Amino acid sequence: MKALKSVIIHPYLFAIFPILSLFFRNRTQAGLSEVILPITVFVTLGFLLFRLGKYFFRDKYKSGVAVSLFMIIFFSYRDVYFKTKNLKLGSFVLGTDLHILVAGAMILAASSWGVKRWKSSFPVLTAYLNITALILVLSSAYNIGAYEVNRARSLKANKMLSEYLKPIKSDSKTLNRAQNKPDIYYIILDTYARADTLKKNFNYDNSGFIKRLEKKGFYVAKKSSSNYTFTQLSLASSLNMEHLNGVSKVVSKNSQDPTVPYLMISNNKVAKLLKADGYKFVHFSTGWGPTRSNKWADINYAYFPYVLDDFNRVLLESTALAPLTRSYVKTHARKRILYNFQELGEVPEINEPTFTFAHLVIPHQPYLFDRNGNPVGLGRFEMGGKVWRYKKPYLEQLIYANKRVEGVINKILKNSKTPPIIILQSDHGPSSITGWDNPSRELLNERMNILNAYYLPGDGKKVLYPSITPVNSFRLIFNQYFGAKFQRHEDKSYFSTKVKPYGFIDVTDRLK
Repeated sequence: MKALKSVIIHPYLFAIFPILSLFFRNRTQAGLSEVILPITVFVTLGFLLFRLGKYFFRDKYKSGVAVSLFMIIFFSYRDVYFKTKNLKLGSFVLGTDLHILVAGAMILAASSWGVKRWKSSFPVLTAYLNITALILVLSSAYNIGAYEVNRARSLKANKMLSEYLKPIKSDSKTLNRAQNKPDIYYIILDTYARADTLKKNFNYDNSGFIKRLEKKGFYVAKKSSSNYTFTQLSLASSLNMEHLNGVSKVVSKNSQDPTVPYLMISNNKVAKLLKADGYKFVHFSTGWGPTRSNKWADINYAYFPYVLDDFNRVLLESTALAPLTRSYVKTHARKRILYNFQELGEVPEINEPTFTFAHLVIPHQPYLFDRNGNPVGLGRFEMGGKVWRYKKPYLEQLIYANKRVEGVINKILKNSKTPPIIILQSDHGPSSITGWDNPSRELLNERMNILNAYYLPGDGKKVLYPSITPVNSFRLIFNQYFGAKFQRHEDKSYFSTKVKPYGFIDVTDRLK
């Protein structure tokens, strides 16, 4: 107890605990390495504040207590925001950013004044704070460690991983095209609904966009559905031309660990086969998980070398820096999408044959554009869990996406020396309907039915059909243009939930 009275560690532990706690709550979506930077930053901040406080309080114990109070208030911002944002006192709205920040500053100032004037024994209080903070940090660290150990054991036993960690040999003969290799574009419009879904559930007629695609030479598969419910599963399947039944056999149905599909996306079979056949792999950054960057790509397009990953974005949005973070994220997200649209049209200028993978996080939220591209600023934070129920901003962003996609396609077609192959596809549909635990037919059709359009030069359209799903896209294209001999898979659609992403349920017969 004597040592705990003399050593002041609680300010740093109170800085570390919220980071570890948030990581554990999001352990299936974040990597452990993502906590290193924020822990370093906030521990350093705690140290600087502690040193500054020693001059103000003339007492190291009081300085430590004040810094711990600051950390607790600083990291409580998000909880206070969501609990007060709908509260009113007459016409006075309590839960605005300004009101919360002012209230927090007043509480911190009053507390600091009280600490400075307090005459009680601070070494005893320091000991209790050290013990409390240490218990919090150690319990979080234990939970994280146990999870990571179990995860490592599971992945070590997972024989599938070896397939997605090694490159295709350069002498691979799976694909064979001697000359005039067409550039290949795989463009994913995240959460883009099929035309009949937009008509029925969103009261929007998208036939004009579809007809313009067809006029350019696209085949639009008007009965197409996604193979899987979530982006990481859908892209892992389409980029490897396989259903994920094998994954569900080696990854527990109760697991939420996305490591396997993330690896399948980054080191995917389609890119490896094309690289072995002489293609340059071009990757566009989204800022999200497995499509944020790709170490296997020959060219990575990214708006800025460093962007906030999802974990650190959520972390900062939980602190008193949330107003600044939201502004930064919105501005950066807009600029990244605009940058990707701009640079995507420049890919034909690359001399070598290219395979371009562009996952565009639009019309997916956050909603940042109206139909004319003007900023609207409706992000995840403001809307909370009800974001998908906001149909108007979704449609506005979809209409804007239509305009930009058409412009990109026009540029690609105009500047390509050899007629390109273009796949314009969604990973899954929106989710404005509730009831995922017992999904209705209406929910399944909205979530699973997708935009799926192909520009295939020559007589490539003959291999397509209205109900083609993404798992067969590259199988048929490789057979048609590269002399491959892939068998066509069944066009199956599997539904799963966030709680059990690998608990696949065949819903093919419930879709229309």
